[in-house]
Amino acid sequence: MAEPSFLQRLGARVRTQGVVRVMRHGAYARFITSSWVYTIGFWMQRIGIGWLTWELTRSGAWLGAVAMAYALPAIILTPFAGAIADRMDRVRLLRRSQALQFLTGLVLAGFTLAGLAGVGLIIVIAFTLGILESMATPARMTIAPNLVPKEDLSGAIGLNAVSFNSATFIGPAIAGAAIAGIGVGWTFAISAAAFVPHYLVLCRTKLHTDEHRGRPAQSLIADIFEAVRYLALHRGIAPVLAAAMVGSLSVRHLPELMPGFAGDVFSLGPEGLGALMSAFGAGGMLGSLWMANRNRVQGTTMIFFVGLMGNAVFVFAFAATDIFLVGLASLAMFGFSMSTSGNGSQILIQTAVAGSLRARAMSLYSLTFRGGPAIGALVFGGLSTSFGLQAPVMAGAVVCFVIAAAIMVRRRVEVKSLMEKPSSS
Repeated sequence: MAEPSFLQRLGARVRTQGVVRVMRHGAYARFITSSWVYTIGFWMQRIGIGWLTWELTRSGAWLGAVAMAYALPAIILTPFAGAIADRMDRVRLLRRSQALQFLTGLVLAGFTLAGLAGVGLIIVIAFTLGILESMATPARMTIAPNLVPKEDLSGAIGLNAVSFNSATFIGPAIAGAAIAGIGVGWTFAISAAAFVPHYLVLCRTKLHTDEHRGRPAQSLIADIFEAVRYLALHRGIAPVLAAAMVGSLSVRHLPELMPGFAGDVFSLGPEGLGALMSAFGAGGMLGSLWMANRNRVQGTTMIFFVGLMGNAVFVFAFAATDIFLVGLASLAMFGFSMSTSGNGSQILIQTAVAGSLRARAMSLYSLTFRGGPAIGALVFGGLSTSFGLQAPVMAGAVVCFVIAAAIMVRRRVEVKSLMEKPSSS
């Protein structure tokens, strides 16, 4: 009998270990599919906000300010949101946020179509959306463990990232074409409509309650400090969080500054911005698919650190060129490495953290990819007024590579021994 081909073996692995196996859980399949539609709308909205800001100001500093307005609530509220999510029904929390995001999107669309949108309104809208997303993020990140069995958790986390990154590929492409064809106002209206299916699915979603602690035994502040202390003293989680934060501050701000690169460095319009972000999303989708179909924790520590250093290399390559095709290729590779490093850190932390601390731990973790890039965008966008966009971004990439390599050399073995096994509590 002939030996199965590589493609046949890969297909069998996908069916039994990866995406298809995870999607057999009906509640999770409905949740992730509607979340995918929501995320497409989310990215259409983000691209529209970025492009409208650039059109109104032609300023990297203003792009950074809008990014900071969006992320400031995350920096302030996310730890509280995690503690709240550990105390209450996470689906209800997410459902309320989804409804309010839809209404805020309609307001943005209405003002833009009426010709009344200015940079002040954009800042207010970004801040409002940041509040809503900050309250929803810890709940959203902890739903997967309640919808799939533990043996499929790694695959579910990977598939969450596939959903996010494929939407990062599709959403900007649709947004670029829509902005050029029907205008940014109608693009905002379409993006708001994409939030509705996820809300309807959430109305039917039921979670297990084994991770809810019931009546709180201590104050909200005490809950937060309990999680901070746990993460800071965990000799596996602490270096992973530190390395992830360095990457977020120094290189993950690049998508926030992409309207400036599209308009100023590559001399492109909204279609070009959509193409750049789609290349980034396509790479991220491939990285997420690869991680989802690995469906195992072993080896994830090395993937995380190598991916983090890859982020630095590919961001440097992107910032160093004004050739569009080179920029597309660099962004695709950056998307791949950012996805593998981001998935890797989340898998390691979700595997190691105690269930009763999960939402609080993941809310603090989420600050690395919400607050870090926004602070980076504000700093590097501000520097762009004196040095241009390219030189500061290249410098940030060098900093990321050096620090990530140092942490890997000193802590990788210990992190691997502590993190690549299920938590005992």
